[in-house]
Amino acid sequence: MNDKNETYIDVNTNNEQIRLILDLDVNDMEESAVIEFASSCPPVPEQEPEEFFYDDSIDLIEVEFKGARRAYFQKEKDLQLSTMDYVIVESEKGHDLGKVYLTGELVHIKRKSQILRKDVIRKVIKKATQEDLEKMIENRKIEENAFLVCRKKIDEHSLIMKLVDVEYQYDRNRVTFYFTSDKRIDFRELVKDLAAEYRTRIELRQIGVRDEAKMIGGISGCGRELCCCTWLNDFQKITTNIAKIQMLQLNPIKLSGQCGRLKCCLMYELHDYVESLKWFPDLEAKVITEKGEATVAKIDIFKDSLYLHHKDESFQKLTLHEFNDLYHDQFPATLVKEFKIEEEAEDEDPFLILADTDKVVNNHKLHSSSHSYIKEKENEKENVTEKNDDHKKYHKKNIQDKQHKDHHKKNARDKHKNVNNNKHHNKKNNQQYNSKSQNNKNQQ
Repeated sequence: MNDKNETYIDVNTNNEQIRLILDLDVNDMEESAVIEFASSCPPVPEQEPEEFFYDDSIDLIEVEFKGARRAYFQKEKDLQLSTMDYVIVESEKGHDLGKVYLTGELVHIKRKSQILRKDVIRKVIKKATQEDLEKMIENRKIEENAFLVCRKKIDEHSLIMKLVDVEYQYDRNRVTFYFTSDKRIDFRELVKDLAAEYRTRIELRQIGVRDEAKMIGGISGCGRELCCCTWLNDFQKITTNIAKIQMLQLNPIKLSGQCGRLKCCLMYELHDYVESLKWFPDLEAKVITEKGEATVAKIDIFKDSLYLHHKDESFQKLTLHEFNDLYHDQFPATLVKEFKIEEEAEDEDPFLILADTDKVVNNHKLHSSSHSYIKEKENEKENVTEKNDDHKKYHKKNIQDKQHKDHHKKNARDKHKNVNNNKHHNKKNNQQYNSKSQNNKNQQ
């Protein structure tokens, strides 16, 4: 191994000597470890990005390749392209095929927001034809076979590495194997076997677990596609201290993403939290009040309020304006926030109600218990509504029963009336018949 931390390997394949270059200068596991096959010179070390004057007069498009890998290319003015069109572009050695991801002024806006450097912008050769698409589909089938072959050889060499994906260049002049590993792997024997198998330029690229999630894709807990698959380009370092600043419950299941690391979206609102917390004292800070020493138990930056926990297990809610008027002299390091006091009709605070009943001191327990209190209140409301519904049903049933009884009584009265009428009519008819028969006897 030389001063540049590179290793040269000579491989004899079919009476041809091939030199492999191993670049083992990997400071961070998130960076890439690249092995090039059939390369004529050692890799150039990456330098710091150099800013330059941006020229937005050139016609650029952003092209997406397999595994959400994107790059910018220059096209001719006469070539009309739109998103989802497949194009053939220039690559480092040969040609490659990708899909148009972004066009127009949006490309310049997106590129200006990134770190600008004097990169070589390659050109678009042509729009892909049906034959080109058929060749791409054929390359995808070859990639599946290469994936199985490489994974089998990894098991043969007992290497502790996870193969993620295989990508063939359009002209098949290069095949790239992406893998993840927690340690540095000596895969020189593996490269020899792959070089003898495919007889083309081989590249083994070590990626991080976040890059793996970006290549595979998926849906996050928010219901949207992963940010790394759609728009996120750079991965920042995220620690649990960021979650503590935002006063989040340190639950690894909720705070972890598909990659198993802390979610990237924890960085989105961090700046707002840091700026807002400048006006507040620290959590668990001691405050001398009229009742004695108290502790800052909870901070609510959205309502500009905080809660003090006294020694008698009682809690006191204060707005930030009230706290500054009373106790700002005890916290000279914090700023004083000037704002207008708006009187609003507030409902009962579940935090204070819960604190008075359960005597809870821990902030996280209070946070979780307040949610349970609200849920209990909602369940009570549901029970009340169910009872009201049952009462209404019972009342409605009584009315129906009463109506049914009245109907039966009416029918009974009508029936009794009809019987009496029949008896009366029968008696009257008998009297008339008897009188007629008596008259007939008298006449005789």
